[in-house]
Amino acid sequence: MIGPSKTVNVVSVVVLTLLLMTSLVWGASMTDVTQLQSDLLTGYNKYVWPAEDIYQPVYVNITFFLVGIRDFDEVTGKFAVTSFMSVTWVDRRMTWNPFAYNSTFYLPFNGKQVWKPNIILVNPFTSVGKVGEDFMEIRYDFQGNANWSPGDVMSSACDIDVTYYPFDTQKCLLRIMPWGAPSSELVFLSSVEKADLTFYSTHGTWELISTKTESVVAGGLSYYNVEITMKRRPLFFVVNVVLPILFMAFLNSLVFVLPVDSGERVSYAITVLLAIAVFLTLVGDNLPKTSQPMSILCYFLLADLVMSSFVSIITILGLRVYYINDRPVPGWICRVVVCLSCGSNRKRNSTERVTPSPDTLSSPHLKFDNVDEKKRPKSRKIATGKQQITTVMSVKSRQSDISIFDEKPEVQSLEVDEEPPVTWKHVNHAIDKITFVFCLIWMFVICLAFFITVSNA
Repeated sequence: MIGPSKTVNVVSVVVLTLLLMTSLVWGASMTDVTQLQSDLLTGYNKYVWPAEDIYQPVYVNITFFLVGIRDFDEVTGKFAVTSFMSVTWVDRRMTWNPFAYNSTFYLPFNGKQVWKPNIILVNPFTSVGKVGEDFMEIRYDFQGNANWSPGDVMSSACDIDVTYYPFDTQKCLLRIMPWGAPSSELVFLSSVEKADLTFYSTHGTWELISTKTESVVAGGLSYYNVEITMKRRPLFFVVNVVLPILFMAFLNSLVFVLPVDSGERVSYAITVLLAIAVFLTLVGDNLPKTSQPMSILCYFLLADLVMSSFVSIITILGLRVYYINDRPVPGWICRVVVCLSCGSNRKRNSTERVTPSPDTLSSPHLKFDNVDEKKRPKSRKIATGKQQITTVMSVKSRQSDISIFDEKPEVQSLEVDEEPPVTWKHVNHAIDKITFVFCLIWMFVICLAFFITVSNA
């Protein structure tokens, strides 16, 4: 059992231990931070760059953080991204003893109070402006290391290459430089070789392929370049542009399957021609107004437009040929039409059937006297040109013998299937066949050439 005196001693030891531990813990108060900031800014000139030797430049390290692709306009060449940078440098004027200010290791400053590099975008889309605002704080540690994180929506002008649109890949450059500071005073350094994608969010139209960052000193100036490579997601454009063009090109060739007597051939061909022209206009509105380079899709649409114009011309001329009635078809055209019809108009062999005389015995049940049935007289075939005339010997039955008459049998002529005359309607049908096959081959060739070209991009 512990006595009262011992209990008091234990409590005293615990209290003293807590007091000792509390005395070892330091914490900066508002007074300490205010005093430190006042001491550091006393005699501080923010217009003098923080270099220990004026003949030595200040080295500024930059890390680029890409947050997202905000906008990319192929027509105007505007490229906008949401981003921020981690900018660090050393300012020996901002060093202090943290234990002298109750363990104050870090201290923030407003952008207007201290020196910071004037960062601008060299290739802006609209106007030149500095990156970052003054309200964005700059944090210093007790060793004078400054950390500034300016963020902004950067809009730059980008050179657009729409050769393989909508399967194109674009490279856009953000070029940053310190305004008013030559490379002898300030040099940008790239901390890493690519942008940091920790906070990146994907874009619906563009897929980010790669990023590259580098520092360049050229012409007495220091630059920090950010190259962003992105690829278009083509599914939307394939479904809404490419496939409708293919379907219209196929529908355009079907005009030659439409019956001539329907009277709708010309209107059908002109309608498809106008639809292709409208698509050509829509695609042209979404591309930059430049001739170098031209999009392969424009050539593809132009080839479809040429084919549609050719179909309309052939349709009109074919209708004029179809209704010609005042003159015969020339011989060479007849031969071409017969050749293209694959023998459908070839001459057919005809035969003439011989009708025996009424007294001819042709019944198979007739009995011959003293005549072997195996030695019956055979019919004769007389070849006359391309026709064959079959004659049957007349056989008459008498009481005890068979008489064969040499008289000429009666011959009944049948109508011979002669080749029908080639008319201008047949010529029109032949033109329809030729043009229909030509349109299908033309469509297949240009589609194959288009997809092979864009697949090798």
